[in-house]
Order: sequence, then structure tokens, then C-alpha cells
Amino acid sequence: MDPPGNDSAATYEIAQRDAHVHVTLRGRPRVETVVSMFRALEELTAGDGELLVLIDESEMTAGLLGPAELSEMMDALKSSTGLRRRSRIAVCAPSLLVYGLNRMAQAFAGQASEGRLEVFRTVDEARAWLLGHAR
Repeated sequence: MDPPGNDSAATYEIAQRDAHVHVTLRGRPRVETVVSMFRALEELTAGDGELLVLIDESEMTAGLLGPAELSEMMDALKSSTGLRRRSRIAVCAPSLLVYGLNRMAQAFAGQASEGRLEVFRTVDEARAWLLGHAR
């Protein structure tokens, strides 16, 4: 948990790259921010083809999240038909704590994440998986 007075607001930025959408998450992870991000990405699935998303969590501030919060975040992903059916999401989580939280969230996503959502420690690994290259 963040110490009092260190409650940095969570933000995200979405940018189109050549072959994928790059999302940068900053600050302490919050349910509202992640749900909003998934809604914005859902809107991008309206086009033809598969939406490739790299979520970079290098600038996230580590904070503890409970199972209910992680479950709520993944419910937003599971309720998004476009993301579940027409996207692949690679998460780059260099911090051990953030990586662990993402792996727990992936477990909460269950079948909705199989082959669609993977967590990596480096941007290069995430990009390689996302673009279909061997890790």
C-alpha cells in the first residue's frame, strides 16, 4: 500500500505504433483507471483485424491490490467482447511486485486470457510475443 501522502493518480496514455497500440500506465494502479483503459481499447477493436496491444507498466508505482480489485479489473476485460475475441495484449511489468500482480490478474481472467493476454518482464519480450516472434 502507498504511504499516506504518496497517492499518485493513475493515468494511461494510448498511442498507435506501426504494428501495435502502445499503452503507458503511470502511477498507482486503480480499478477505475484500468476499467477506463479497457473501455478505450474496446473502442479500437471495431476495425478489421486483430488489435495488438502492448501495455507498458514500467512507470507504475507499486501498490498492493486485493483480490477483489484484481477481479474487478479483469471483469472489465472479460466483459469486453472486442478485446476477448479480436485482440492480443502483452503486458510489460519490469518490477517483481507489478509482475506478480499481473500474473494474479491473469489468473482471475481465466480462459478469457488464454492466448490473448501474457505478462513479460521486458518490452522486447512483450513485443516479440505480440508480433508473433519466438521469445
